[in-house]
Amino acid sequence: MGEPWYVGYWEGRDFLRVIDFAQEEIRKVLDAAFDLKRKFKKQSSYPIPEG
Repeated sequence: MGEPWYVGYWEGRDFLRVIDFAQEEIRKVLDAAFDLKRKFKKQSSYPIPEG
């Protein structure tokens, strides 16, 4: 399994200062967030190793 498409996609972007995102870019941010949320929930059911 390779890296997701969004790894490094926004590299060098400053989200605190850039306000002029296109609707497509906002959609990509939301899609990446949804994907990460899904992956996190999927892994959270596994036991966490002690140590």
